[in-house]
Amino acid sequence: MESLEQVLEILERLRRARSVRDVAACVEDTLPRVGVAGYAIASLGADNTEQGRAILLERWDRAWMRTYRERAYLDVDPLLSCAERRVTPFSWSEVKATPTLSREGRAMFAEAQDHGLAGGMVFPIRSLAAPPAAVWFGGPREEVGSQATALLQVLAVNAHARLCGMVVHAVPAVPEKGGLTGRERECLQWCAEGKTSWEISQILSISQHTADWYLASATRKLAAANRLHATAEAIRRGLIS
Repeated sequence: MESLEQVLEILERLRRARSVRDVAACVEDTLPRVGVAGYAIASLGADNTEQGRAILLERWDRAWMRTYRERAYLDVDPLLSCAERRVTPFSWSEVKATPTLSREGRAMFAEAQDHGLAGGMVFPIRSLAAPPAAVWFGGPREEVGSQATALLQVLAVNAHARLCGMVVHAVPAVPEKGGLTGRERECLQWCAEGKTSWEISQILSISQHTADWYLASATRKLAAANRLHATAEAIRRGLIS
C-alpha cells in the first residue's frame, strides 16, 4: 500500500525531526503528493483565556500570504472560526456553503480563489498538553480525495504534536502487544493488506460493524488519527507485520 508507506515515512521523519525547519520540510515535501499547494498551523482562541489566534507555521504562495496579512484575515477567517467550534475534520466547501458566512469570509474565499486556492481540508486539534489548534491545507482543487484526506490528517496531528514539543506517539508500547486484543491485531493486519471493513468481516466471519468496532478500538488505543495511521503505528511498534 503506497499510502501506508507514506504514513510510515511521515511518522519516521517527524520522530527524527530536531527543529521547526525539519517539521516544515516534512510537511512541505508531502504536499505535492496529494495535490495540495500550501498549509498553515495555528493556535486558536480560547473562551476562558485572553489567548488569540496565532500562526505557528505556514507555507503558501507569497502573494497570498501577503494578502492574508494585509487584510487581517487571521482575525475573521471562517475556517478557523469553524475549527474553534468543531473537533472533526471538515472541508473548505462545507464552510463556503454556510448560509451565515460573513461578508469578510466570502471576500477571503474569493481572494483565495484568485490565488489558486479553490478548496482544501481543515483539521481541528485538541490536546490536554497544548492550546486548541488547527491545521489547514489548500490547493487548486475544490475537493480533496478520501485517501489524501487520511494522509493529511496523520500529517496534521503529528506535525502539530512535534511542533509543540509533545510526544508524537502518546501511547507507549506496553506489555501484551501494546494493549491490543488478538482480534484488533488481526483486523489491523488485514487493513495493512489493503482490505476493507467488509472484506475483513468476510475473512474473519464477523459482521462489518464488528470489524469497524475493532479497528476503531485499536485506533483509539494507539492514539492514532485514523485507521491508516493506526496500521502504520502498529507496524512501527512491531505489533503486526
